[in-house]
Amino acid sequence: MRKIIAAVLPLALVLAAGAQDWTLKDLGVGLVVEDATYAEKLTIAERGDSFDLKALYENGALAGTYRGKQRFAAFIQGPAADHPVWYWSCIMRFPDGKTAEFGPYGFYAAGHGTLAIPAGGYTEGAWELAFSIRHRDTKEVRQVGTVKFTTTWGAPAAGATPGWRLLDSGVGIYDQTNYDTVLAIVERGETWSRSKLYEKGYFANRSLVFGAWLKGPPTAEYLDPSGRPSWMYGFTLTEPGKAPLDFGPYNFYAPGFATAFINCASGSLGAWKLDWYLVNRATSQRVPVKTLGFTLTE
Repeated sequence: MRKIIAAVLPLALVLAAGAQDWTLKDLGVGLVVEDATYAEKLTIAERGDSFDLKALYENGALAGTYRGKQRFAAFIQGPAADHPVWYWSCIMRFPDGKTAEFGPYGFYAAGHGTLAIPAGGYTEGAWELAFSIRHRDTKEVRQVGTVKFTTTWGAPAAGATPGWRLLDSGVGIYDQTNYDTVLAIVERGETWSRSKLYEKGYFANRSLVFGAWLKGPPTAEYLDPSGRPSWMYGFTLTEPGKAPLDFGPYNFYAPGFATAFINCASGSLGAWKLDWYLVNRATSQRVPVKTLGFTLTE
């Protein structure tokens, strides 16, 4: 196995006074932009659950120089606070089963923190990152989420969707003001209160809505001989206690993403499931690409 030397870089060091509650808004692994606004806003260039570590290493992502200032890292986003009193920690399980704990670290005032992925001698396998937070004054500890991903050394063999790859997916609140040009995620999560979503107007299909999204490369990257995108998409939505409903196929927007407004204002409480799939325009072949789940509470 090839060896890679990489340091663990705690990138959130704001330690200040104050008092506030804390809710998880985002958690994941991918390419974090470390530009001049890094401390003011968490910007994710790409996220996923499978990465070619060889390409990331050779292109500088482990050193924070990929495409200028992008670093391969884990990230956590909570609420903004001028005087944060919560700290975050991460227990990382490496592909060989060994673990290491990082933190506690303070959040930036904008509510986020990041941790560079320490490749060390690992190049291939499954990783797991368990995040927790701790209150400075009360010492309360909460487990807030787990991220799992895999790495390979070199690109895997071409899969069932040539030309298309998954870059992001999720369930939450998004802004559809520029619905066909910009995928603007406001908040993502796995548990949602039906009453709160209703009170805030997210079921009214206005600018901010509750739904799901799927993001791949721009459609120009997978055109067929006639100049049309070779892949379309669809999804199957399963409400607790009811038969699955199938939607699609539809065309992706030109930047490569799709959204699905979910109006569950009168929907069942419990575990919902949304299965995204691609449809080959020429053959009508249907290929599953991602399953998302969320829990709807009162």
